[in-house]
Amino acid sequence: RRAINEGGVYRYVNKPWGDDDLKEIVRGAVARFDLEEENRCLTHDLQQFNAELERQVEERTSQLELKVRELKGRDRIAQHMLAVHTLEDTLELVLLIVSEILQLDKAVVFLGRDVHQVPTAAVGVFAPAQVVPTPRLAAIEITDVQTRAFEVVAERRTAVNIKEPENAAIPPFAVVPILKGEELLGVLEVDNHRSARPISDEELETLASFALQAAVAISDAQSHKDFGEWKIVLDKMLKEVAVDDWVTGA
Repeated sequence: RRAINEGGVYRYVNKPWGDDDLKEIVRGAVARFDLEEENRCLTHDLQQFNAELERQVEERTSQLELKVRELKGRDRIAQHMLAVHTLEDTLELVLLIVSEILQLDKAVVFLGRDVHQVPTAAVGVFAPAQVVPTPRLAAIEITDVQTRAFEVVAERRTAVNIKEPENAAIPPFAVVPILKGEELLGVLEVDNHRSARPISDEELETLASFALQAAVAISDAQSHKDFGEWKIVLDKMLKEVAVDDWVTGA
């Protein structure tokens, strides 16, 4: 009996047995096997369903956490822009927040209205999470692959995400246009040259939202510059009018 139990024998038959009884026993064994197989399949399907549900919950939770961090970061930038700051200071804050939220190795803002982009602010290029001093911005190298990506962004006004560069020496990177309407003000370029982790599509959407804030900062800086130039012209005109009045009055 112990051998039968440990061996998983369905049942045993005493001699002599009848054919009908034997057939019934076989049918019962087949039915039991089918039931056990169905249970195994259902259990496997349930495990797969639970695993997929857990994956979706984790993915959605991760997306929501990213969105919360994004909103907090955008609020920090908005509060910063309420006070008077230089364009470079604002762009550096944008890059620091972007790098912090997305855990990027490097982030650079290039300004220019065509494919010839000039690095204006950068974080993490030469040292992790460190703002690049203005004198060292000129030392930032632009590869041929980046240049081609800049050209595509300038032509199509859409982001480029290179998750698996053909050249193994080049890390995964993404380039996002900084747009004022359809006008290209520059690009936001990021990469993970230390971790070699590709930028996800969700992260690309987050980068686009921060590129929009960078565009607002650039536009504000341009407006202040234009206002300053107009003020100089206006002051000059007022002085000329005052001189003319004085001469006429004389």
